Amino acid sequence: MARQIAWRRIKDQGLKALPVSTVHDSIVYDAPEEEARQVGSIILQAVRDTPKRFSEIFGVDFDLPLTGEVQIGYNYKYMQDITKELLIAN
Repeated sequence: MARQIAWRRIKDQGLKALPVSTVHDSIVYDAPEEEARQVGSIILQAVRDTPKRFSEIFGVDFDLPLTGEVQIGYNYKYMQDITKELLIAN
């Protein structure tokens, strides 16, 4: 559900980022360098908004807070965790 929420928000903002893969609890996007932090923030917020959206759509309380980690980099070897930076900014 977070993947769909994030994709819609990314498209609505006219960003060039594209989903690469989703495995279990991992959402991976390919984005231009200048969009990376913004896309990471959108995805993190989508994960955090999932319980509320679930309740709105299905009419069932989803009372479990969700959060995530955001890492950016040119490849998996050179990833930088920017989660704290994004949480402070929001």
